[in-house]
Amino acid sequence: RSDAYVKNSYENAWSATNYEWYQAITDKNLSNPRKEGDIIITGSGLLVLSAHMQMFSHIFDQLHCDSVLDVGSGRGNNIIALASLRPNREYYGVELTKNGYERSLEWERDLKEQKMLLVDIGEDISKIDFQKIHFFHSSATKLPLPDKSVDVSFTNFVLEQMPYDYKEALSEIRRVTRKYAVFMESF
Repeated sequence: RSDAYVKNSYENAWSATNYEWYQAITDKNLSNPRKEGDIIITGSGLLVLSAHMQMFSHIFDQLHCDSVLDVGSGRGNNIIALASLRPNREYYGVELTKNGYERSLEWERDLKEQKMLLVDIGEDISKIDFQKIHFFHSSATKLPLPDKSVDVSFTNFVLEQMPYDYKEALSEIRRVTRKYAVFMESF
């Protein structure tokens, strides 16, 4: 998989609006995920996103990280979910595709128009500080951040998309990260 292949593949994936994407990953019979007592009712796509972001947020809490970089941030939903759980952190997202980057920039407006719970446990989307969220249109092999500028960098099924460039991406992640790198990959 080359950068061009991945970029072309994901341009289409990120072309839907954030709300269209949200509808697709939540249970089609429900307008929003909901809690019934201690039970969370949600679509399977949102359940996976929720579990991953809760896990990442807990890890970042344990590591005492104040700034977080999502490498390969897609439409930015991971950052928004994390910011809804811990709005005090500074967040950065770097996305290769134009459509993903553009969807990232639309979250503030979209959440004002339509409530979209991405985690549904302990989150408060009204407390998200969009001044602390920064998205960039760039490659994982050319991160647009200064050396040692974030406490933690993470990937969420991103390195598997770059079998030829992962060494450059890991080098860049190391360059911009002060403390830790956390990888959730399927290989």
